[in-house]
Amino acid sequence: SADTEHRFRLAATGPVSHVRLDIFPDGGISRLRVNGEIAAGAREPLARRWLGLLPDPVARQLDPTEFFD
Repeated sequence: SADTEHRFRLAATGPVSHVRLDIFPDGGISRLRVNGEIAAGAREPLARRWLGLLPDPVARQLDPTEFFD
């Protein structure tokens, strides 16, 4: 029903690289929250990929040192 919170605890056997959300049929979702930690060495490539998707005027306003260790 509407406004219902669903929680799923997964027993991962190792690092997880993707999360898939299927909505059936034509439902709707207000928010998806995934908890966890970014694996060592994965933060910089992820930040570079995200920064590369931003429009140039927005990317120029950011300080890249905030995203890299």
